[in-house]
Amino acid sequence: MLLLGHEEIKTHNYARAKDFYDESMRLARESRYPDMLVSCTRELGHLAYLTNDYEQAKNRFEELLQMNRDLGEKNGIAFALRRLGHLARIQGNYDHARKIYAEILSKAHEVEERRQIFGTMLEIAFLNERLGEFANSTRLFGAVETLYPVVYKGMADDIFTECERT
Repeated sequence: MLLLGHEEIKTHNYARAKDFYDESMRLARESRYPDMLVSCTRELGHLAYLTNDYEQAKNRFEELLQMNRDLGEKNGIAFALRRLGHLARIQGNYDHARKIYAEILSKAHEVEERRQIFGTMLEIAFLNERLGEFANSTRLFGAVETLYPVVYKGMADDIFTECERT
């Protein structure tokens, strides 16, 4: 069901994607399978973000954060925090976004998924740019550009597109 939802998102058929995600969530709750609950919550949060329902996205990502904390999933925690930081940033809550990003980076040594750290650096660069802190922003963009081929080829295009939606 989740894969069918992904396919609908690719064609911007968000209502149909939501139907598939909602059904996936129903099945995940029935089965009480934690990984499936995490996946469904993540995808419903992403869908809410794509449809500019930022309040629903925030609620889903907060739920996702708690699930990952309960499961001890450090990469999942970083992912959920980064999504919450992104939402705070695009809604102009810069101080809150900065606190979230600092939390992620303070635990960077615990996060195995380097893409989360890479993405957080990019988010901070965009935040600094928005705040007029151009020297800091430029340094971070330079670091991200240098790390890009090392961290994960193919991911940055999606991240840049998402971060620039503001």
